[in-house]
Amino acid sequence: MEGSIETEGTLIVDGSVTGKIKCNSLEIIAEGRVDAEVDAKEVSVAGNFEGRMLCSGRLTVRNTGKVLGDISYGTLAIEFGGLLDGKLSKYKSKETSVVPFYQEESQFQSEL
Repeated sequence: MEGSIETEGTLIVDGSVTGKIKCNSLEIIAEGRVDAEVDAKEVSVAGNFEGRMLCSGRLTVRNTGKVLGDISYGTLAIEFGGLLDGKLSKYKSKETSVVPFYQEESQFQSEL
């Protein structure tokens, strides 16, 4: 299939898709191939993905999965044997503020 797909549900790819995909959840099974621009909350790849992906939630690369491209993810899980290669970045929500893991020494000292 070639074109754009948009759904609020889950899209399961068992063939080949080229184009744009926007959905809540994307599952590419072992025989599936996606060459697209993807915007999804949850993505699971057991087949092949190549392109741009914005995954605001969990990206799971299964042991048979291959993910190549420009990938932005919320959380990441890669099973042994899975392949993830390309430009990777952590998804940053506009609603999520970054809290530092530690305080600078000068601030910590002044609080004592």
